[in-house]
Amino acid sequence: MRTFSMLIVILIMIFGGRVWADDTVGAIWLIDYKQSDKDSIKIRCLKSGKVLGPAGKEIGDWKQIDKVKVIIEIKGGENRKGKYEIVKLDKNPPSYQGKYENADGKKVNISVKLVKD
Repeated sequence: MRTFSMLIVILIMIFGGRVWADDTVGAIWLIDYKQSDKDSIKIRCLKSGKVLGPAGKEIGDWKQIDKVKVIIEIKGGENRKGKYEIVKLDKNPPSYQGKYENADGKKVNISVKLVKD
């Protein structure tokens, strides 16, 4: 009986952890602002559509437009607020680029690297 109870506990931990992990694990993107004084930033896009900043705090949301295009809207954070349009250029090796538009409508080219998926 003790072995059976331990087996149930282990299964709950394994499968319960996977459900929790799926909600918190997401793609990590490194965004580099071209011809700008802004430093690069790492963000995490969760499966739920939320975007987390470098400190793990929710700062915005994202959505997949089609197979090659993603729109990210950052509403929190210091001077990174705005709309990010990211386009996949090539599949192998994966490469991405896009545009960042701040609240004033100024657009800046960005390069994007998928750090972890």
